[in-house]
Amino acid sequence: MSKPPLGLCHETLLELKSYRPKQTTKIKLDANESPFDLGAGIKSQILGSLSNVDFHRYPDPQALELRERLADTFGGSFEEYVVGCGSDEIIALLMLTLGRTRSGLSQAAVMYPTPTFVMYRHSAQAHGLLPIEVPLLDDWSVEPDGFVSAIRRHRPNLIFLASPNNPTGRKFSEAELDAILSATDEDMLVVIDEAYGAFAERKHIYRESARIGWMGTLSKVGLAAIRVGWIRLNRNLANEVDKARQPFNLNSLSQKVASLALGICRDELMSQITSVVEERGRMTHELSSLGFSVFPSEANFLLVRCGIGTGVDLDARTIEASLRKEFGIGVRVFNESRLQKDLRITVGTSTENDQLLSALQSIL
Repeated sequence: MSKPPLGLCHETLLELKSYRPKQTTKIKLDANESPFDLGAGIKSQILGSLSNVDFHRYPDPQALELRERLADTFGGSFEEYVVGCGSDEIIALLMLTLGRTRSGLSQAAVMYPTPTFVMYRHSAQAHGLLPIEVPLLDDWSVEPDGFVSAIRRHRPNLIFLASPNNPTGRKFSEAELDAILSATDEDMLVVIDEAYGAFAERKHIYRESARIGWMGTLSKVGLAAIRVGWIRLNRNLANEVDKARQPFNLNSLSQKVASLALGICRDELMSQITSVVEERGRMTHELSSLGFSVFPSEANFLLVRCGIGTGVDLDARTIEASLRKEFGIGVRVFNESRLQKDLRITVGTSTENDQLLSALQSIL
């Protein structure tokens, strides 16, 4: 039997493992999705609009209606927006576009603080770029001098800053952003990933700069199924990124639903976001009462620490396994050394959260 040409695969790709989420549980608190589906009335309006989609035609290759809606919602011109299949595709497009190796270096570099969203590293390696990880401090803040020093030493093409950050839940301060931005050169792009920005009580000050990209998604606010993400860039750079995009990368159904979500669904989604934020505060109190150390969060999840010295003697993996096996509740654990004692718990509905608290009491 012949063998596949694995020797032609990129070396860094052979070292990677496919990203495979765990099997779905009865109560899903491990993927940072919204716990709320759209209401029946809104769904009916959306389904009615979808009946006008020409299923025998390719999608709008420019996603013009959606990009105009994004510009109306977040500012700027539609020409500044590039849309994709979730933030994941946007990240990949940026790495394809800005992957040129600098003179004197062996690889183009991508920098980000850790711990953070795993796809920054995964995509960098898959595209043959060098991931540069700068550890956060113990309170999950950036150490500005260290980060600035790393920028000057490694000269990254791209810098990703998830704010609020996943899995820490912390939002970077304006002072932290200013320190990083002031250290970048004109040929570097800083991407501020606001996937969880809707849940933050403090909003970032928008900076109009050719060296900054503002990335967003609908996946965390109730529309994970349609897989729509975007980035707002200087229009000249957006034009270059658009060249790397496949011509029909976002299907007609996702384009239509996303456009409606930013219109007729807006009030309902904002109400759901408010409910999640309120439950986040309640869960912080209740989990602390059980003995967990709960990190402050401005996202739709909580990072909680357990293990010896925290008031909860069981380790994170034991708790996660018990929740999954005995109660059908999924929460997230991590392989990263600094997160070995931690559980990331997505904020669910009040009923789901009560069931989680009851299960934890039984386990403890």
